[in-house]
Order: sequence, then structure tokens, then C-alpha cells
Amino acid sequence: LLPGHGTVPGDLLNIHRKDWLNTLETAILATAPMVDDFYLGGFSLGAALCILKHTLADNLRGMILLAPGLKARNPIAPLTEIIRFFTWISKKAKWYQISDQTDYTKYTSFAYNPAYQTYKIMNAAKKVKTTVPLLLIASEDDETIDISAVIQYFERQPNTKNKMILYCKNPISNSQNTIEQRSSVYSNHNIIDFSHTCIPIAPNNPYLGEHGALLDFSHYHNKETHKDKEIRLGAITANNLLSYTMQRLSYNPDFDYMIHTINNFIDSSDSSN
Repeated sequence: LLPGHGTVPGDLLNIHRKDWLNTLETAILATAPMVDDFYLGGFSLGAALCILKHTLADNLRGMILLAPGLKARNPIAPLTEIIRFFTWISKKAKWYQISDQTDYTKYTSFAYNPAYQTYKIMNAAKKVKTTVPLLLIASEDDETIDISAVIQYFERQPNTKNKMILYCKNPISNSQNTIEQRSSVYSNHNIIDFSHTCIPIAPNNPYLGEHGALLDFSHYHNKETHKDKEIRLGAITANNLLSYTMQRLSYNPDFDYMIHTINNFIDSSDSSN
């Protein structure tokens, strides 16, 4: 776990991005010598951190980057550097969202400092060019990251073994034919697109899966907003919220195919092949 994560949201108030980078560096240096073929895998911020530290392992055969955090979709992200200088005014000013903690898998309250530290990580990661084989998996409708920045990053990387899966509602233009497009619409499950957090989660997950205990309606302040209405599952975007009563999709219905793709990517990158 990265420092500040998996405890309480307040532990992120004074965290610095160097703490995250140093933690990953320690893990890589301790683990890579144990194996012949080493891989890095990360989700969101974790994927960006992998990009920044991937040169530490001489036996790195590839990186698997799920919904990589390379640019925030929220337009306020570049302003966090300025905003955080005014957070001394009060304890409450340090936070841009304070919510009841109802989901044990992630924080539901967010402070300006970790947002700024993440913004700086993203800015650095998106400039990195690498010859290491990459597998990127992302959603076109991701409500957290800017998918255009992810596609641009992928297209700049030179390795011919690179592969990308993009979940989307409508086909996108892909002149190089290097991006595999998979549908994010599952009408029989009322799924209209894929959220940021759903990609690494299996449908049979007991908490986040198709029949899991969590029903994520945390984007509605009024708990009764969704009661007795037809629910759609997907990303919590402005367009979706205007058009439907939304539950955030918490699992990937294409999970088995994704795992199959990851296994094939590892097989093709392995030094023994």
C-alpha cells in the first residue's frame, strides 16, 4: 500500500509524492532480483508511478497499465498548486469533498494536497518514453482521467509489441490499427459504459462484483434520488447523470477476456520465448 492509503483520508493531508515514489522504488529493488522476468502492473496513479520508476529493473519485460493516470479529466487539476496555498485558513479548507465513509475499498473524502501530488506525478509520467513493451487497458468514458492523453501516450511509444484495449460505446478512428476496441455496452445488464474504477474488478468479486454488496450511489447527495427508478450502470459523467439515474459500475464484465490478453502479453514478452 502506498503511504496515506488504506488507513484514513487524513493521512494524505501531509503526504508528498516522493513518499509514493520511494515506496515503489523499495519494492522494485527488493523484488526484481528474485525472478528472471519482472513485470510492473499498476492501476490509475499506480500506473503512472510504474512509468516513472520502470528503469530500476534491468529484467523488466513489460508493464501492464490499467486506466493509467496521465492527465486528470477535471479542469481544476492544474489549479491545485495554487489552491493548496490557501488551505491554511482552516482545517476544512484542506478538503474539496468530505463525505461519510461507506465504502471500505476507497476513500470518499478528498483533500487538495494528494490531488496536487497526483497532478505532479501525472505531468511527469506522460512525458516518459520507453522501449519496454506496454499493455494499456482503459475506458473511453473514464470520468477521472483524460482518455485522449492516454491514447496519445500510447501512440508515442515505439515498441512494436505494445498493445492497447479501449472500452468504448462507439468506434473511434484508429489509423494505425494498434488499439483493440471492445464494447462497453452490455444492454442485458443495463451497462451503458465503463467507469474509471471498474476495469480491474472481476464480476464475481463478493463486494464490488455483479452481485456484490456495494451499490455505489455516492454521487447522489440525496439518498432517495435513485429509489424506485430504472438504474443504468456506468461512468459518473455529466452527460450520464443528465440522461439517466446512475449507479457507478464497479466491475468489469469483460474481465475474463482482459486476463486472457494480459496472459498473452506476458507470454509474448517473456525472455524465454
